[in-house]
Amino acid sequence: MTVEHAVVVTGAAGGLGSETVKVLAGRGAAVLAVDLSEQALDELAADCAELDGAVVTHVADVAEATAVKALPEQAIADFGRLTAIFNNAAIEGPLAPITEYCEEEYDRVMHVNAKSVWLGMKYGVPSLLEQGGGIIINTASTGGMMGWPSLSGYIASKHAVVGMTRVVALENAGTGIRVNALC
Repeated sequence: MTVEHAVVVTGAAGGLGSETVKVLAGRGAAVLAVDLSEQALDELAADCAELDGAVVTHVADVAEATAVKALPEQAIADFGRLTAIFNNAAIEGPLAPITEYCEEEYDRVMHVNAKSVWLGMKYGVPSLLEQGGGIIINTASTGGMMGWPSLSGYIASKHAVVGMTRVVALENAGTGIRVNALC
């Protein structure tokens, strides 16, 4: 199947992710919807069954390099092309002052929220370049622009997303790839 717009959406089964998938599919796009929850992805696919676009679901942990590396290749295999990547997967993590914030939880939040975006861009940029350009959107939330008490892991991860987005946008200026953060 070759389509005009083919998009990878991570965190596809959650609030913003699922609504994005529905809007894209409703406008005729083909979407590779990626999330950890197979059940939530199945429900999303059922919700999108009558829409104009195509939704293919894929269960993956986007904090793992091998899983993310395969996503652009899968979108191209499924849809004939890749035009956009929406790096949206994220978790909030615990609410705790920094003195009580567990190191393991901090690492988990950083892996899901920041490393997944880094991996999405690392493996997405080459595929988009091969396709002649495209769009990368990273969810940074307002947490990437300010701070809140008791959310040190989440805020650090979202500031990292904003910084990485700026770097990759500059690295790809003039290549046909636009990189933006959704705050």
